[in-house]
Amino acid sequence: MTSRIKTVIVESDPELLNQLKGLLGFYRQFDIVKVLDDISEAEAYLHEAAVDAVFINAEVGDPVCSPDGGFLLHELTEQMPDLLTVLYTQHNRVALWAMYIGATAVFTLPVDTIYFQHAIRRLLYLYDLLQYKRKATSTSAMIKTRGGYRMLQFHDILFIERANRKNRIVCTNGDEIPIANYSFDELSNVLDGSHFFRCYSSFIVNLEKIKHLQVDSKSRFYSLVLEGFDGEVILSREKYRELTDLLRRRSNLEL
Repeated sequence: MTSRIKTVIVESDPELLNQLKGLLGFYRQFDIVKVLDDISEAEAYLHEAAVDAVFINAEVGDPVCSPDGGFLLHELTEQMPDLLTVLYTQHNRVALWAMYIGATAVFTLPVDTIYFQHAIRRLLYLYDLLQYKRKATSTSAMIKTRGGYRMLQFHDILFIERANRKNRIVCTNGDEIPIANYSFDELSNVLDGSHFFRCYSSFIVNLEKIKHLQVDSKSRFYSLVLEGFDGEVILSREKYRELTDLLRRRSNLEL
């Protein structure tokens, strides 16, 4: 199911604004986070806030004395290509121009519900594609190996190790992939986020694959047991508390 879409409306006519809110409310997928009637304020807000879509009345503002809705659309399509932009206007030629410069969708005034539905369907379709793209980006990485570039899914990686001045990726199926032209710090940056954790100076582990944290209280030796791996991965004493806190936040369980 499509998640709720954080939406801004740039509109100065109260009656038209209420009509648009009513039409969007019918779909139950739009979360209207802001309504603005000033073009400069809208541009500033859209660059700062985490917003998915914006509906712009082309006639808001004055094209002679100040920026109007068409100006705002042009700026957004140039500077924020992942922002979904819908322009609506009284003029067919403006609608055609808006599609030409890259608007996600357009519709004309007065609102024709059939054309409005077409605009919304296109917006929802492109929103789903963007979500898929973002998800794919967050669950995979392109790594340069000695044989060329390789796209690796995060769930296929057990850990990354540096030994004898060389880096290798150990996969869940037992494959070992030598990595070229990366320092270990660079690998940490590539894999930074919620999936991986640098547990030791020479190990980065997949958080999803951790089965057990082992502690030898006598020797104060810490290690990790990973799913599908016979050996152990060293966990530094300095990283132990950080890792347990991280796993606690991820699982909402007391460790």
